[in-house]
Formats: sequence, C-alpha cells, structure tokens
Amino acid sequence: MPNLTDLSTIRDVCARHDFALSKGFGQNFIINPGICPRIAEAAGIGPGWGALEVGPGIGVLTEQLCKRADKVVSIEVDKRLPPILAETMAEYENFKLVLEDVLKVDLRTLLAEEFGDKPVAVCANLPYYITSPILMRLLEEKLPIRNITVMVQKEAAQRLCAAPGTREAGAISYAVAYYARPKLLFTVQPGSFYPAPKVTSAVIQLDVHTTPPVTPPNGDEAGLFRLIRAAFSQRRKTAANAVANTTTTFLNIPANAVGMAALTVVGQCLGAGEKEQAVYYSRRLLLTAYCGAWVMNLSAFLFANRFAISLFNLSPEAQTMALQVMVWFNFVSLFFWPSSFTLPNILRAAGDARFTMAVSILSMWVFRVGFCYVMVLGFHGRLLSIWMGMFLDWVFRSLCFFVRFARGRWMEQSVI
Repeated sequence: MPNLTDLSTIRDVCARHDFALSKGFGQNFIINPGICPRIAEAAGIGPGWGALEVGPGIGVLTEQLCKRADKVVSIEVDKRLPPILAETMAEYENFKLVLEDVLKVDLRTLLAEEFGDKPVAVCANLPYYITSPILMRLLEEKLPIRNITVMVQKEAAQRLCAAPGTREAGAISYAVAYYARPKLLFTVQPGSFYPAPKVTSAVIQLDVHTTPPVTPPNGDEAGLFRLIRAAFSQRRKTAANAVANTTTTFLNIPANAVGMAALTVVGQCLGAGEKEQAVYYSRRLLLTAYCGAWVMNLSAFLFANRFAISLFNLSPEAQTMALQVMVWFNFVSLFFWPSSFTLPNILRAAGDARFTMAVSILSMWVFRVGFCYVMVLGFHGRLLSIWMGMFLDWVFRSLCFFVRFARGRWMEQSVI
C-alpha cells in the first residue's frame, strides 16, 4: 500500500492518471499522516460499524476507515477519481465507491442497502464551499447515522459549534444544536494539505440526537427554522447597515465642508452682483468637492474599508454585507455625491431654495421610500436594495441640479 500522505506519492499517482486538482471541487489532499487516524478514531468506528465518506479524494482518510469499519462507502462526484481509487484502495475488499452527488443521491436508500442494521458514522474532509448544505442535508433528513466527524474551515467550525445564545451563534448554530450535539475536536494548519489552503481548518463532531432537545409548536420544524433564519438575517442586516453608515459618514466630510463654504462664497459674490465670479467659484468649489470625494473614497476602497470593518465584531455574513455596501458607496460617491449635495448648496446660496427642496422631496419619496418599499416587500431585496434606493436618489438629484446649474436659472433668483 503506497503512503498516500507522501507528497511524491501523490504527485506520482496524479501524474500516472493525468489528474489535476480541481478548485471547482475544492480539492485539497491531506498530507499530514497524523490527521486521518485521529478523525477515524474520534468517529468511534470499529468492528460491526459502517462508515459513509463524502469526497474520498485519493483515499487518505478512506484507508483509515477501511482499517476499522466492516464496510466503507465513499460518495464522490469527480468522475476522474475512480481509476485512482481503484488503485489506491485495491487491497480493501470492504470499500465501495458510489459515483454520485451527495446532495442528489438518495441517502436513506443507500444507507439501507449498504449497511443494513449496522451503526453508521459519517466521516469527511469537506470542501469548504459546500460545507453547510452537506451537513444540513445529513441532519435534516434524520438518517440512521450515529455521528458526523468532518474537517471544515475553522471559522465555519466555530460557528457550527457555537452554543445557542452566545454572540458567536448564528442560524446554522441553532439548526445544528437542534439535530446534534456539536463539539470542536482539533484544528489543522494549512501546511497539512496539498495544495495548502489560505485558511486554518478544524475537525468537528456532531453526535446526532435520537430525539430533538426541544419540540416545535405543532411539530412544525420548517416554521421554526424559517423564524430563526429571519431573526438572524435581520440581525446581520442591522449590524451591517450600522457599520456601513458609521464608516461611510466620514468619507465625504471634505465634500460636505466645501458645500458649507459654498453657501458663503457664492452668496457673497451674487450679493455683490458679481455673477461671473459666482460661476467661477462655483465651478472651483465643485471641483474641489469632487477631488475630496475621490481621495477619500478611493482610499477607502483600496485599504480602509476592510480595516474599518475589522474594528467591529461582526459575523462573516455581516462583514460581507457591510463590505458590499461600502464598495458600492465608494464608486457611486465618486461621481454623484458632490453633485447631489455640494451643488444644491451652490444653488441655495443663489436663493434657488424652492427648486432644490422640491427635487429633494420628490426624489426621496420616489427612490428612498417607493423604490425601497417595492424592492424589499415585493422582491424580498436585501440590505443593498435599500442602499440602491439612496444611490438612485443621488443620481436623480445630480441630473436635476446639473441641468439647473448649466442653464443658469439659479442666478435669476433673489438673494437676500
């Protein structure tokens, strides 16, 4: 039996079968020889047991399972791997490969046909991008399995094992706790894999409950989890929106300061009857506001956004939401914030307050209220939909104010 954790052996096997690791399948082979025995031992597999493996790769963990269980069934979606596994698992008669997608195969029938009445444990080195769907399918279908011992991204492991009621817990934490008793066993460094991922991994175990610890009203599990997801979705949106609002407030301070200065400078020019100077300084002030907006927002996009988010204790989902909003804010601000807020101050300095007020009120009701109402209630839009309403408000205001400024109607008003 070749040493499947030896890097030269892995490369030799892959070369002979013309196999290249796929990022699409999240393939990272374990090369630390101590990891797989620990996983198999933790699962409690022994004589009389069956083991269900998801994603065997070239068979590193599979070999350890075959040494302990009566039968091992590995589900693999990559059609290039069967010839490799036929070679690496050749000496194990208790091994069977099922070439299927674990999210589509009939697991209940498969378990009944392959293991009968044997106690079954699930073991896997799960692809990070599909961890939650696989685990929730194994749990939600209430399959006849005793425990699930898997390697996942450390961050995901901490969230999956977080105790309900703690700050770290999310909707997935409550779902896991309903079906099983989770525990984090040990962490695995990136150097234990080939190729090495960019994140630390962790092995967790879920001891499946025979009966749930709580009973939903009328036995409506689906309703219970809809309520949990809605509650945590709202919490993430609120936190992300608060952080995005707090951080973006600082970005257009220079442009806002120019707008305040414009009220005095342009007002004095027109009060003295110097319309040409009013136009000259208006353009210079608007250009200065744009320069400030570009410097601040480009700096935020390039490095400050992520630093600002790191100052807050947000969940990964909330961090993603906040960063998405902040990036959109940066790009829209480059082109529309000064014209939406600095330019109307120039118009107001000329006494054109009625026009700016009418445009602002109309735009607010149409975009910030109407558009957001339709997107959130009609199309179930997320946090970004609300900010999109604000961005559309800026665009509309900018167009109206630019046209007003270009035509010169703003200088025909009375200045007190």
